[in-house]
Amino acid sequence: MAAYKVRLQDGSEVGPLDVEMLHSWYQQGLVNRESLVRLTTAKRWAKLADSVNIAEWGAAGGTKGRGAPAEGAEDEEELEVDPQGWRVYVASVLFFLIAAGAGYFAWFPARWLPALRQAPWREIALGFVALGLLLVRGWEPMRKVVRVVVFLLTFSLFALAAPVLMQGVQWRPLAILAAAWVMGSGLFFFLAGRPLPYLSIALCLFWIFAGGAAIGYLGFVPPGAAGASASPDPAAAASAAAASSSLSAQTVSRDLPMLSPRAAEFVLSYGVDRPEAVFRQSYLLAANGVGRLTPQEAKELGEITTAAYAPLAPEHRRHLDRYMERVRGLQVTQPQEDREITALVGQAVRQLPEAQRARYQALYEKALGATR
Repeated sequence: MAAYKVRLQDGSEVGPLDVEMLHSWYQQGLVNRESLVRLTTAKRWAKLADSVNIAEWGAAGGTKGRGAPAEGAEDEEELEVDPQGWRVYVASVLFFLIAAGAGYFAWFPARWLPALRQAPWREIALGFVALGLLLVRGWEPMRKVVRVVVFLLTFSLFALAAPVLMQGVQWRPLAILAAAWVMGSGLFFFLAGRPLPYLSIALCLFWIFAGGAAIGYLGFVPPGAAGASASPDPAAAASAAAASSSLSAQTVSRDLPMLSPRAAEFVLSYGVDRPEAVFRQSYLLAANGVGRLTPQEAKELGEITTAAYAPLAPEHRRHLDRYMERVRGLQVTQPQEDREITALVGQAVRQLPEAQRARYQALYEKALGATR
């Protein structure tokens, strides 16, 4: 009886096998028509279908034969490759473009709408750069991570609406938040893991670019027109102008001695219309701008701040800490509390030695960006 050797897909050889055993392997899907076999007495390899009469054997059984790939296996592997993987690379480029826009407003804060100038543009720019870098290799796990982050960031915009509304209902800041939500939603659906119809891809890109364009158009303040777009209501604009004119840099610097007149003028340029809100605004700006200081300067600023607040009574210190924590969290504070904290901080800083207070002003001014 003829005996055959079989060469499997991994290159290994098994046998000898008689025809009955080959038939059994064929039915199990371990070999198929294309599997290479040879007689143990021969040296030439040939296909199973050319060496043995398998006309009555029917189709090979199984789906994972070792002899050769089962029918359709190559097609299944091709289906596993996302034919729209290019979308991940496009999303990476989009994140870098958004980071560039945020970086522009971080470098030129006076070009941004005063009602939303407390936005941490530098951190936003760095965050989008990080998201773009995660996608730059097109890795599937990174796509999933970035999509989750985009989802969380998009829906966190609703939390920002409350502080904006507390400043009065102004359509422009709310429209900017809505445009950011539209852009984030477009990015979220664009990063879906399944192939999308090209119409859906076009719609996603439209919403992304439309949202980004609306943010830039509504938020950008042309040079020389600072504050002109802060309020479209003439009555509100007149009221804000009157309030701003009543606030002078000298007055603010007197109430908050850590602010030099130049730094106070810089804070007022952000549209602060209440004296008691100056400390809140200056604290937010300084916290976002500490990165402008060298490590040694940042350490020195922290030491002077600690020295200024150390003499406060424990209950006053706890009140100040809770207030600052809420400000960092962009939570709403009441005007009465703002006035109390302004008086508390002003009194604490005035007790510093003159040389230390002057150094405090210089460091604070640099952190604010007023020296730019």
